[in-house]
Amino acid sequence: MVGTFLNIGLKFICVILLQVLVFNNIDFVGYINSYIYIIFIIFLPLNIERNQYLFISFIFGLILDVFMDTGGIHAASCTTISFIRPYALNLVYGNNYSYKITSINNTTLFKQFGVVTVLIPIHNLILFSLEIFNYEKSFLILKNTIYNSTLTLIFSVFYIVLFSKSGE
Repeated sequence: MVGTFLNIGLKFICVILLQVLVFNNIDFVGYINSYIYIIFIIFLPLNIERNQYLFISFIFGLILDVFMDTGGIHAASCTTISFIRPYALNLVYGNNYSYKITSINNTTLFKQFGVVTVLIPIHNLILFSLEIFNYEKSFLILKNTIYNSTLTLIFSVFYIVLFSKSGE
């Protein structure tokens, strides 16, 4: 168990540094960014207790908020998708996902992509709704959600293909 948390801690630091130092500086068309850090939250092991998982996601988002000076929107969106993840897994894998798999990394590429496709737009919708926080700018929220989700999905596919253990 200590090895698991040490591994998670190392990934935690690497993903935060990667997001803050690399992906935040990639700006397509002036406003399209990739929030690749979502992959860390989605691909955390399934055997972590729910309270620990929510706490890790909250702290992860809070640290990103400190580095990005965003006032809590990343913490809120990270915590929300960590809360929604079991439902997304249930949607993609069926009712007994927790008995069949121990890690999302060990499943087929298609199912991994399915989970990512469900959770990334939800994360971005929450993120941009909190960032803009104006119902009159709903089109802008939707536009940002679609564009940023698309770019994040592209980078996520690269991650899934490169680091997947399934070999399929």
